[in-house]
Amino acid sequence: MHPLELGIFVQSYNGDLLYEPWEIYDERGHAYTTFEAYRDKCLHMQMEPVSHLPPWRLVPAAGTIVMCSVEELGLEDEAEKSSNSLLGRGWSPGWGNADKALAEFVEQHLVGHAKSRLRVGSFSSLLSPYLHFGELSVRKVFRCVQMKQLLWSKEENSVGKESVTQFLRSIGLRECSRYLCFNFPFTHERLLLSNLKYFPWNANQVHFKAWRQGRTGYPLVDDGMRELLATGWIHNRIRAIVSSFAVKVLLLPRRWGMKYFWDTFGCRFGKRYPWLAVYFGQLTRCSRA
Repeated sequence: MHPLELGIFVQSYNGDLLYEPWEIYDERGHAYTTFEAYRDKCLHMQMEPVSHLPPWRLVPAAGTIVMCSVEELGLEDEAEKSSNSLLGRGWSPGWGNADKALAEFVEQHLVGHAKSRLRVGSFSSLLSPYLHFGELSVRKVFRCVQMKQLLWSKEENSVGKESVTQFLRSIGLRECSRYLCFNFPFTHERLLLSNLKYFPWNANQVHFKAWRQGRTGYPLVDDGMRELLATGWIHNRIRAIVSSFAVKVLLLPRRWGMKYFWDTFGCRFGKRYPWLAVYFGQLTRCSRA
């Protein structure tokens, strides 16, 4: 039975994106397949300011509530405990820590983002898990960065303005990946580029294992994959490098790498990160990774 027939009404709110994926189409009503075209459309659209204040009080749930411990919920698999302990050293969840991470990045590191983003090992915003779990709103990030853009434009700070442009481009790529996965849901299994349908992948399990464990012999690739195993996170530049290495050098089937990323990122930051598909070939026209 449909919820409306039961008198249940549902109202959804966009808390994860600047624009809903069904709002952006070309003049013919078709979805965009390249990032530049998608970005140009978004730049000419007006974004309505949205601010929902927290309620004064929470309405208590009706009925009897059974309390249980986190351990009783069985959320943590025994095999994940060692990696989760490493994860706990590197991340501090919660809204308060999300706000601190945003403030630190915007006030201390954003101005140099245009240059530092090209250097592996340099400071990154580290906002991805907070955005993913809803501890930080992408609209809040966008507004905070825009305020800096206005300030640096007034001060004629060209370095700061370029840094804002590059960071907002990264936000746009995040939006685009979700947009493509919504409008082309088959890309998790099939290539968006049909000319690659019969590409002769090299299904070599030995090479795949070496890539996963960071034992390829290429230091930059290996360090990135080991960082992923230890922290559940990997720098976006290194993410592009290790993914490109897997599909363009080792010629491993792109589904192997995509699903491995789903497992390693997924068990830490939630399943099915849309941009994982971007780094494994089927959305190359958008990401240009």
